[in-house]
Formats: sequence, structure tokens, C-alpha cells
Amino acid sequence: MKKTISSVSIFLLVLLFINCSGSDPAPEKITESVIIDKVAKSSGITRSQAQIGLSALMKLSEEKLSPEEFTTLNKDFPGGDNLYKFASDLGFNNGTIKTQADIVQILVNLGVNPVDAGKFLSSVLSVSKNLEGGVSELISKVYER
Repeated sequence: MKKTISSVSIFLLVLLFINCSGSDPAPEKITESVIIDKVAKSSGITRSQAQIGLSALMKLSEEKLSPEEFTTLNKDFPGGDNLYKFASDLGFNNGTIKTQADIVQILVNLGVNPVDAGKFLSSVLSVSKNLEGGVSELISKVYER
């Protein structure tokens, strides 16, 4: 009987230690790929469409923000520099994208229905709220100007 109680006690202690280790699961690392996936999923578009939309947004940010703000956004937005370079590779030159409507039109030209293209902008803002460095505030400024 003592062996059974002892075995049960040890088993329960092991379970207690496993479940009460005191460590939270590691937070998800927010990378360029994670951002693209989250925006695509929440706006109902493909991953490549989201990547192109984010690249267009980086070009629009350059137009709408001060040089200092744009540098901060480009640095703090995961993959910001890559997305900005990709925009240039796509032919989005300075002045090509002047408004949010231009981004929506780019997405529509890629086959995104207008409703989902409109959701893209709010999805980016929603996803950016979980980023550090004031990224969300800078994207809000891009949308306001």
C-alpha cells in the first residue's frame, strides 16, 4: 500500500513540476514572413499579393513620412528594408504610389477583389499594433496623410 501511495505521490509531483515550471512559452518572433502571412490571412489574399501590397505600402510611406520617420519605419517594420527594395524591383518608383487607393488598385490588378483589397489596409494596421518601436503610429500617419 505504501508503494502505491509513494508511486502516486511521485507521479503527482512530477506532473506538478511539469505544469508549474514557471516559464511562459516563448513569444512568437515577428519576422517579415510572419507579417506577410498574418496580413494575407486576415485580409483574405494570397501571400504573394500581401508581399506586393506591403512593398507598395513601404513606397507610400516614403512619400508620406518625413525622412526620419521613414527611416524608423523601414528599420522597425520586420523586413521593411527588403519590402522597400522589392517595391523597386517591381517598378514602384518614387511618385508611383501616392495614396492608399493606389495600393488598393495594385491589389485589384493582381486579381484581389476590391473588398479584400480594402481589408488589406486595415489588416496591416491591426497586425502592426503588435510591433515595437512605434510602427503602428507611423503606419497610421501614412494612412492619415
